[in-house]
Amino acid sequence: MTFNDIMNRVLPPQDKSSSHRLVFLLTMIFLVFLPNVHANNVHPPTIKASKMIPDEDREYAESMFKEHPEIFPKERRSSILHGIILLGMTPFEAKLAGGAFFYKVTADTSRWPEHSDPMKVMWAQSIKPDNSEIWMTFKNAYQFPGEGDIPFRVHFKKGHAVNIEKLDK
Repeated sequence: MTFNDIMNRVLPPQDKSSSHRLVFLLTMIFLVFLPNVHANNVHPPTIKASKMIPDEDREYAESMFKEHPEIFPKERRSSILHGIILLGMTPFEAKLAGGAFFYKVTADTSRWPEHSDPMKVMWAQSIKPDNSEIWMTFKNAYQFPGEGDIPFRVHFKKGHAVNIEKLDK
């Protein structure tokens, strides 16, 4: 079964525009692949990390860069491959860099009806940001080097990370 076959069975005919297809693709990717990638440092693109995300996750990220270059700016790709979550990243970029997470979504009520799927709201921010707010919480040994597995929360407004906060263990 191809991606188009799945999409045709799931999306109603009026929802098959390119932006709906991309949101659907990102949602399917998230549901099918929950890679265990890691994050490293908050500071912008000077990459000093010696570790890269695991091979399988790196290959997946690189394939996404090739398939959708418009979503992944070149200046962020190295950070993602090194597991670094940066301010300004979208939720999907942070997921690629940070790995497994849990989340809270407050959907923009002017765009999303009540009880909208929070995952659709979250992934849509990568393509068409709105006034939704998202908090993604990660835990890994890379965001704060030398401190072990540290939980941290990334806050998103208008589709981009605006704050990265270290949490107590």
